[in-house]
Amino acid sequence: MKIDFAVVLAGGKGSRVKRRLSRQNKILLKIDNKSILQKNLEIIRDQLGIKSIIIVVGKGQTEIQNYFKNGKMLNLNLEYVEADPNTGIADALYLVKDKISGTFLVMLGDEFYLDSNHNSILKIDQSDFSAVISFMKTNNLQDIANNYLIHFSNNNRVSELIEKPAHIDNNLLGVGTFVFKKIFLII
Repeated sequence: MKIDFAVVLAGGKGSRVKRRLSRQNKILLKIDNKSILQKNLEIIRDQLGIKSIIIVVGKGQTEIQNYFKNGKMLNLNLEYVEADPNTGIADALYLVKDKISGTFLVMLGDEFYLDSNHNSILKIDQSDFSAVISFMKTNNLQDIANNYLIHFSNNNRVSELIEKPAHIDNNLLGVGTFVFKKIFLII
């Protein structure tokens, strides 16, 4: 599979971490001397070979833009689009619809990946999907309750994605990386 662009969603309010860190932007929290956002940008660059990335920003946008600038320090081409932090993922993607073409990756900027295998996405047959949703199996139901749950149809296609589910009936945790074909934005 060839992925042309990436969109990193970094415009949320960070409400779950706000209680603990009143001033720190969640995606700029450092783990092993790198921010979560930088680690995610490096996964996109190193594992998927994508160098053109649009970062959708909202709260804390100045801090993000001042740190990463145009992306040259990471050998990336970064562009920023401002979104209202009170809107959702669909609204953020709508803002970038005219800036992307072909197949594109979407990554939630505040996800932390340890020993990620994002490069396995490149092995997916591009003719056989409209969208790809990443997930993992977990026994931690609270992680699913805080994120999203995935249901599959009988033919192993995603039939439902439930954000912050009240009722959890399987162990499939969505992990914040998606691949879409451009046509997906028209639907």
